[in-house]
Amino acid sequence: MALAVALLVWFVGLFALRGFRFPVGPDAPVYLWWTRLSGVEGLSSVERPGTMALLGVLRWTGVGLPAAVAGVECALGAGVGLGAAALARAGRGSRVVWVLAGALAGTFATHLVAGYVSNLVFAVPFIAVLVVLGSPSRRSTIAAAIVLGAAALAHPLFFAVGVGVLLVAGALAFGSARDETWRAVGASAGGGAILGLGFLSMLAGPSILRVDTSQDAFLRRAGLGDTLAHAYRDRLIHRWTRYVQWASVPLALFAASRPEGWVRRVLWAWFAVTAVGVLVGVATTWFPPDRFLTFGFAIPILAAFGVVAIIERWRRRRRLAIAVASALTVAMVAGAGIAWLREKPYLGTAAVGDVVLASRYAATSPPASPWIFPVNSPSSRISFLATRLQNVIRASVPPDRIRDVYVVAPAPAVGISTDDRREWGALARLYASDAARAAADRPAPVVIDIAGFHARLRARPDVCDPPMCVALAAPRRTIDDGVAVSAGVASAAPRPADTTLDSSTTRVVVAGPLVLVVLFVAGFGWSAFVLRDRTHAVALAPAFGTAAIVLGGVIADRLGMRLSSAAHGLLVLALVTIAGYGALLAERRRRPHPAP
Repeated sequence: MALAVALLVWFVGLFALRGFRFPVGPDAPVYLWWTRLSGVEGLSSVERPGTMALLGVLRWTGVGLPAAVAGVECALGAGVGLGAAALARAGRGSRVVWVLAGALAGTFATHLVAGYVSNLVFAVPFIAVLVVLGSPSRRSTIAAAIVLGAAALAHPLFFAVGVGVLLVAGALAFGSARDETWRAVGASAGGGAILGLGFLSMLAGPSILRVDTSQDAFLRRAGLGDTLAHAYRDRLIHRWTRYVQWASVPLALFAASRPEGWVRRVLWAWFAVTAVGVLVGVATTWFPPDRFLTFGFAIPILAAFGVVAIIERWRRRRRLAIAVASALTVAMVAGAGIAWLREKPYLGTAAVGDVVLASRYAATSPPASPWIFPVNSPSSRISFLATRLQNVIRASVPPDRIRDVYVVAPAPAVGISTDDRREWGALARLYASDAARAAADRPAPVVIDIAGFHARLRARPDVCDPPMCVALAAPRRTIDDGVAVSAGVASAAPRPADTTLDSSTTRVVVAGPLVLVVLFVAGFGWSAFVLRDRTHAVALAPAFGTAAIVLGGVIADRLGMRLSSAAHGLLVLALVTIAGYGALLAERRRRPHPAP
């Protein structure tokens, strides 16, 4: 467990060092409002129900939702390292190899810990699936299918990537180890069946709230494909150095024959899928190619084998071999470290506080009345600002009013370059149209004017819908410095008992170890039931705990037990934990006792 502690210090240390009280990464606010919305309306209202089920349960461990999201980021980052160590050990790597694999993959997980929570919730169980499928038993195949299905509910798009890895590995095994092929196919089919059943169950309940949760989503919806393609390629180029591929890829190739059996095949299948995914992403811009790199944990795991291979092959020049291997290892860890130190929360206490305060006044407006937030900036990154602030606002308003939030960003008449006018105009028209449609058949909109969200820029009249122009020009009532609402709002509702403001650095620092312990306790019964190897059972317990809570939370939600209730969340956690240890106890009772 020393590896888990070291990785927790790596991740949690940033929050303690910088005094962060919110989760890091641009996507973190999305997970806050998705969890809050799905807790009230049900998991059918969000795109990745498995992740929201996990967060919906873990928020009731006593640290609150913002700290729980940060805790999941840190705990699952450590979970990647534990899973990678188990996978390297299953590939007959020495103790040095599997510890190094856990350290390199765990620190490389920094690139997902930075806000990509669904990718993490998929990655940790997926690595466990790869370990489990190395065992030739029906129980292992069934367990792998169930864990893979839980991971798929967390991130359906990456389920396709995971299945691609399994099928390529199965194809490589077809000639020499055909049983591995059928296990890979069976687990893929079983995981797909669970995913299908999960999404069929989501047909009952409110529809998904589809809004722009990122700049990429806006550019795609606005039809600005060339701008999106440029953003993808620019992102890959500027982030390339932090991935340190010049060190890890040669080390991985140097270790081509080091892992044994199924682990060798699955690691090289993962390597190939990563390489093809990056090339396809660059060529087509169907998806951001750097996301394939950040999910390519096969590379640091293989690199760990490569580090030891260099030392063993260069025995006559041992000092030089150790120096080269150490330098490459330090470079890989340093790249992740520099990237991690640059991360920050994309929620600010002042902005969240202003939205919470304004929401208390707007909450007295009639139900379903649109809440309009003007957003503007002299910056050319208006689409990034507008989509980010939408997420901050939705993460801060009462959950039952999340669907009522609209952002408008009138394009300024002056102050921006000709190259930026196209994107500005598209965003202004699209968001004005969204708000106008909402206001057409609802009560009068409430305009919430937060000074920090916009600059005083003169709007072009051709991108302002006339009724919306009237609403935006209506008198405001100042309720605090820099915060105003429509003059018709007369009073404030009481402060909600649970808001996004209810977080602190202490809570976040406590949340990382606490979430990892909860996942371990919830999952060890299941991992020990499936795996005969006790070391693997310990290392993969957080992965099994993640999968168990995901499935338990989804089932509970579909039965009408909303995870906004602490009683429901804690009941799910208790039931999946007790069931795991019950299965383990029953299994041990069935085993024959040795003769005296």
